[in-house]
Amino acid sequence: LPSHESPRAVGSLLIVGCGRLGTALGRLVLADGGAVIGIRRNPGNLPEAFTTIAADVTQPLDIALPPIDSIVFTLPPGSRATGPDDDTYQRALANVDSALAARPSRVVFVSSTRGAAVAGPSPAPPRHR
Repeated sequence: LPSHESPRAVGSLLIVGCGRLGTALGRLVLADGGAVIGIRRNPGNLPEAFTTIAADVTQPLDIALPPIDSIVFTLPPGSRATGPDDDTYQRALANVDSALAARPSRVVFVSSTRGAAVAGPSPAPPRHR
């Protein structure tokens, strides 16, 4: 397939923490015929073609999120004052999950935090042939 064609329909995408990276992704999804919902604290600067939701996902959401096909989390690193034991990312994930009508088939978490540890299962070791 040419690089601009996707083997799956784009569908609807929820971008959580829709800053520069999320906005660029959203524009690509729109150009491919998909629908984009962007969540950020102040969505006023997002493209008009985005459906926008003003919310701080580190707090429980007071709205139900619409059905979506995919989620991309592009949350910025927290304040330096939060410290290494802060659970900001886990709270954000849990708050978004609680507001979903159903979990989508694709969820991607993008981290731009230099040197951060990610809690979770280790990847499988490479197979040797």
